Amino acid sequence: LLITGAVISSVLVPIFSKRWQDRKKKLEIKIDLITKISEVVASWELDTRTIIGLEKSPIERNPNWRVKGSSITAILFAYFPTQPIYEKWRMYFNIIDQFWWFSNVVFHGEMTHTDKKDVDMFRNFIGEESEKFDWDIFFNIKNADDAAKSGAVWSDLIDVLVTKQHDVISSILNGCNW
Repeated sequence: LLITGAVISSVLVPIFSKRWQDRKKKLEIKIDLITKISEVVASWELDTRTIIGLEKSPIERNPNWRVKGSSITAILFAYFPTQPIYEKWRMYFNIIDQFWWFSNVVFHGEMTHTDKKDVDMFRNFIGEESEKFDWDIFFNIKNADDAAKSGAVWSDLIDVLVTKQHDVISSILNGCNW
């Protein structure tokens, strides 16, 4: 009986210990990713609202949130290259990055026909929620003064894009298979 117990202990304890350690490591990775995503989105939101509120363009070529966002992309590719979470993050990060550039162009430059194509990209990404926005306002923007008149719409769009991070976070919590 003692020998059987020793054999079972020497086999089962390491198996369960390894499973527990693996589970703990996976949870730490998920928490780290969620924290990084939240930091990127918060920094993006602040930068985008700043662009809208300033008279002169504050554009940096690679603000910190863009660098961190690229790092998240690399981490997700390393751990989940074939899973939907990787593509979901890439799409979300591309959308917020494009919206940031788009905001700078609209508030501190002049929209071109190419810039107006971004509006459809944002509308498609937002989905059903896009119906509550007056998208025509974007096609009537000729300069920063016109853009400033649409400040409430911009703010609401930023709010919607910020909440879309929850889809990405939910995928990390619920859908990442190791």
